[in-house]
Amino acid sequence: SSSNIYRYAYLNVKWIRNPKIIEINSVKISHNSKALFGIVKILQFDDYYRIFFENGKATIYRISDLIIEKNSLLNKNTRNCLGYFKRIATLVSITTDDGKNILADQYEKMSFVSSDSVLSTYLHPDDQILKHTSTSYIYYPFGSNLSQMQAVENALSNKISVIEGPPGTGKTQTILNIIVNAIINDKTVAVVSNNNSATDNVFEKLQSYGVEFIAAPLGKSDNKKEFINSKQCNYPDFNSYKYESTKLYKLRDEIVKLQNQLKEMLIYKNKIAGLKSKLSSLKVEQQYFNEFYKETYNHKLNIRNIKKLKSVQILKLWNECQVFSEQNKNISFIFKLKSILYYGVYDMAFLKNPISDIIPAFQNLYYILKVGELENEIKSIEHKLNTYNFKEKQKELSNKSLVILKSSLY
Repeated sequence: SSSNIYRYAYLNVKWIRNPKIIEINSVKISHNSKALFGIVKILQFDDYYRIFFENGKATIYRISDLIIEKNSLLNKNTRNCLGYFKRIATLVSITTDDGKNILADQYEKMSFVSSDSVLSTYLHPDDQILKHTSTSYIYYPFGSNLSQMQAVENALSNKISVIEGPPGTGKTQTILNIIVNAIINDKTVAVVSNNNSATDNVFEKLQSYGVEFIAAPLGKSDNKKEFINSKQCNYPDFNSYKYESTKLYKLRDEIVKLQNQLKEMLIYKNKIAGLKSKLSSLKVEQQYFNEFYKETYNHKLNIRNIKKLKSVQILKLWNECQVFSEQNKNISFIFKLKSILYYGVYDMAFLKNPISDIIPAFQNLYYILKVGELENEIKSIEHKLNTYNFKEKQKELSNKSLVILKSSLY
């Protein structure tokens, strides 16, 4: 638009000719995270877009500097599927007092569905129906347990994630951690609910951590007016949020290490509950077996000269003897040899007993060894858990994650 004339050597000029016309309804374009509106024409010159706007201006952009979303409704199957939903909406949707069909009206506004959206995935599914690339670092400034950490990871690595749980299980806490990770990764978040109390709860939790300024309680028009008039809060002094990059790199590594430790210990915590349940069931089983064993078999029959046998080895010996019994065969010489060489059962006198006495003796030994193994494993895990300060480590993870959040906000 300037009247100035600029001169260039001909060889220093690259001419890009024969542009490709891009259908404006086929794409949505954003530049620097802001959507471009009022587009009337798009021409593609190799790696550049020349975009013409309603106000008469034309701007050149490198394609690599743009976020280009394709319209999945250009696909016939996708378009037909959405058309089906629109038709269903006209038949089943709630109508207002003045006869407006709420859901159908919303569907009619859809002339563009981004191919990157969840809706597009459901309208035209492919092999990657739900997965997307997860962030390499995940932060938990609001604290978490194992299931909450898993829920956050699932939410950040899937297009759709459903988190269920009764009151008090930390769903709001999980939502807050998801919000924070989205913000750290330069995303925006909409928190929606069918009642105000749920979204107010999220906002109040942000207030308690002093970061409520990241959120705007909106929704219906009254909420928007109230927010504009009274709920806008002052920003903190962001200079206090500034951290050196070297410190942040170190902090991230410390957070990953803490997460791995916590996950390991939380897995142990869950595992020990399972082991105790298994041990309890096994002891009941053993009790009934012992009563039957003493009444029916030679319970004084012991296996001597045994090396450090494991229950799984006795189980194998027991099963092999069971096969001999079912086939009405005596224990073979090879079995006896294997018992000595592989399992360390040197008691040849024991192996000369009738197979009907050997099998229950193996069963009895299996219960004794298995109970002992479970008790030792429980004792070992309990020792690890008792020497690990959960509350202190979770608080450390929370505080360090909060530093990353504040640095990101800075």
